[in-house]
This record gives sequence, C-alpha cells and structure tokens, in this order.
Amino acid sequence: PWNAKVPVQRAMQWMPISQKAGAAWGVDPQLITAIIAIESGGNPNAVSKSNAIGLMQLKASTSGRDVYRRMGWSGEPTTSELKNPERNISMGAAYLNILETGPLAG
Repeated sequence: PWNAKVPVQRAMQWMPISQKAGAAWGVDPQLITAIIAIESGGNPNAVSKSNAIGLMQLKASTSGRDVYRRMGWSGEPTTSELKNPERNISMGAAYLNILETGPLAG
C-alpha cells in the first residue's frame, strides 16, 4: 500500500539545498520541500510524460528558459542540469520567485 509519508521523507533529504536556494531567492524552504515531495517524490531523476524533469519537475522550454532569462543567460537548461539536485532546486526556487514577483503576481 501507498504511504503518504514516503515522498515527504525522501524530499526532506534535500532540505539543506532547499534552505540555501530559499534564502537566495526569497522562497520558503518548506514550500520548496513540499513541491519536491508532490512533484517528484524526492527522486532527482524523475521525468514526467510532459518532459518535466528532476526534483521540482521543471520543463527546460518553459520554466527553465524563464529562469535562464532572469539570470541573464541565453538558451535553456539541459536534461543533466535539471537532474542535478542543487541546480534543479535553485532553478525551481528562482522560478517561484519569478511567479511571485513577475507580471502574474497578484
């Protein structure tokens, strides 16, 4: 049977990175950890049917490109970059910051 605690426990192992990324981007690390638990179950190699990749399930062509633009970079992240836990969490936190402060912010 499915145990709801397992994805949370797996996601908690990434908390030190979530804290660092959260501090850098002004995002609550607990929110980051919750997203990791729900989106990937804490699996850094997770790939969805829609090609969302890594712990925070980022798509290179959408959220990845938006983060690259925020950083002043061109292009979009590679699959290996999105599967790297530190890069994925940092980019995921940056994307949450974009959503909170950009034109869609309420």
